[in-house]
Amino acid sequence: MVANKVEVASKGNDDEQHIWTSTADAKFFVTKDPRGDTLGRGTRVTLHLKDDAAEYVEQERLRNLVKKYSEFINYPIKLYLSKDVREQVPVEEEKPKDEEKKEGDEESEEKKDGETTVTDEEEQDKADAPEPKTKTVTKTVWDWETLNEIKAIWMREKSDISEREYNEFYKSISKDT
Repeated sequence: MVANKVEVASKGNDDEQHIWTSTADAKFFVTKDPRGDTLGRGTRVTLHLKDDAAEYVEQERLRNLVKKYSEFINYPIKLYLSKDVREQVPVEEEKPKDEEKKEGDEESEEKKDGETTVTDEEEQDKADAPEPKTKTVTKTVWDWETLNEIKAIWMREKSDISEREYNEFYKSISKDT
């Protein structure tokens, strides 16, 4: 066993949410969840890992284990995973103090009958302005990923199942090569 403690929170459609808790001493307890209805419906499994089981915290290891043992389960199994996303963000450049003073002193807008108009010089400056500089930033985003996308083999039409899928299913349930 890789965990010191296992907690399974479960909630059915027309029932209250309960928590099944067990430690490595072969005892378990079932209690009403004091947090209330946090699941809506379904089950959440929480493992409190032992110190020597740190390898099971690695996302790839966990994803592969869940995929391997939930391949033909008809209910969605989701895992909260992080992804690194790259984004282009504008780079803010600091202007020298002399340029800031010049821009504040000059009026490039003319006012006519309460309307604001832009001069030809200002339009030319905007057209000549270089594209805003950007930099690539890597951001970590956490999201739920469904790991078992395949519909159970016995729930599909026989004509829709390939020879390879039959063989994989046989290997998974028989543990035979």
